[in-house]
Order: sequence, then structure tokens, then C-alpha cells
Amino acid sequence: MFYGLDDIKSTIYIPCFMKIRIASLHNGTNYITEESSSGELGIEDESLKGQIKITGEIENQEKMLDVRLKVSLTGHFQCDKCAIEYEDIIDADLRCLVLFEDAESVEKAETEGLIYIGRNGIEADLTQEITDCLYCAMPIRKLCEPGCKGLCHKCGADLNNDNCECSLGAENQEM
Repeated sequence: MFYGLDDIKSTIYIPCFMKIRIASLHNGTNYITEESSSGELGIEDESLKGQIKITGEIENQEKMLDVRLKVSLTGHFQCDKCAIEYEDIIDADLRCLVLFEDAESVEKAETEGLIYIGRNGIEADLTQEITDCLYCAMPIRKLCEPGCKGLCHKCGADLNNDNCECSLGAENQEM
């Protein structure tokens, strides 16, 4: 449950499916805090399973909403070098504008960061924007730690914990 802080600063509720009901917003700044599971957002990637925390502000202006969110999730990954499983926090910033007008063309409607809901729109669905934001924030190279030494290419020893005794030992230290 979220409670209003005062008339100017208030916290609003965004349901788990990440839709903003326009009528629930006050003029000016609205503060949000939400926790949801990645499954409720439709994220099927196993590495992004878990609780998503969303905090931020929605500035309700006359003809648009200026949405600024911080999205956090603990990701579950396998190290690309040594293959151990590890967790890492994914933090992403999301900013988009919700416009109370109709898109004039398909190209305009698909402009990144803009959501058109029409003059009589009653809600804005941020599900896709939040999902895209998380995927873009995922690490390209997944490492359990920055200095991970990986596995020996000959005997398979974890070079982070063991000294390799095979003939490739010295060469492995550089990989």
C-alpha cells in the first residue's frame, strides 16, 4: 500500500502490470515505488527471474507525463570464463514521455521514449519500456568478478581457486 505524503508530493500506486492510471495522478510531481516479479512483466529470461524494484517520479504536465524511473533487479548469471553461477544487481534508468495526443504516423508512434495515448487516454502501459530497459542494462560479458581467470583450457581447473599443474599452466595465467 502506498500513502500520500502531502498535497504536492504524493506516492501513487502502479499495479504490477505497470500501467499508470492517468486519473490517479496529481498535477505536478508524483512519486512512485513499486515491486513486482519479472514474471508479472512477462520476462521469460531465466537470468532475470526475481523481484523488480521501481522507484521514480512522474511529472504530470498539461499535455504529457514526464516519466523518470530507476529500475533494479538481481540477475542470475553464469560467468563466461569460469562457468560459476553468480548474482549481480542490474540498475537501469528509464525516461519516457507519455503524450496526450494521437501519433500522426506509424514512424512517429514507434519513436523510442514516446508513448502516445490519445487525448482521451485513461492509462499508459509502461511494461514494454521497463522490459526493454532491463534487457539493455544486462551485461554483455558476464563475469563473476572483473579479474576472473577462467578455466584451464586443457585440464579444466578453475584458475581462480586452483593452480593448474598441466603443461598449459603458465600460458593459462594470461587468458
